[in-house]
Formats: sequence, C-alpha cells, structure tokens
Amino acid sequence: MIYIMPDKKGDDELLDYVFNFDGRLDDGETVTSIIKTEIEAGITQVGDPTISGDNVKIWLEGGTPNTWYRCTCVIQTSAGRKIEDTFKVYVVAHR
Repeated sequence: MIYIMPDKKGDDELLDYVFNFDGRLDDGETVTSIIKTEIEAGITQVGDPTISGDNVKIWLEGGTPNTWYRCTCVIQTSAGRKIEDTFKVYVVAHR
C-alpha cells in the first residue's frame, strides 16, 4: 500500500516527512536500522534519515511543480524482519 501525504510540498520548501511503522511491528519489536531509502529522481533527500521510536524521518527539498514523487524506506527490526513502507508527495509551485 502506498500512503499519499495529505499536504502538498512547495518546490522551494525543505520539509520533514515520516515513515510510520507503528501498527506493523509486534509488541516489543523496534526499528533497529534503516536498510535503505529510495527517493524518486527529481526531489532531493537532505541529510541522513533518522529513527525515532517506530518512525523514520527524512527531509525533502526541491521537486518539479505538478509532479508526484514516490519515497520508500526499508527497515530492519529487532525481530529480524525487513519491512518496507512507501508514500507519495505532491509538489506545487510555491512563490
């Protein structure tokens, strides 16, 4: 399933986005590492992703107005599972 972010991102904005793995982890299971993030070409991930509880945060900037971008994160859990999550963000002209 691909989650659609409810808010649009301006092409000149630098914003944070969160992959929420809550509800996909078993009781006591935690996110232990980020295997990879894949950000569709045309929008830029700034810096490294960070883990906070059941979430992974990324920062995105740029993008072409009137374009959807797919962002994917794969994590490793304390139970040894690999879980993937994907969302799409829409970029608009922001002046």
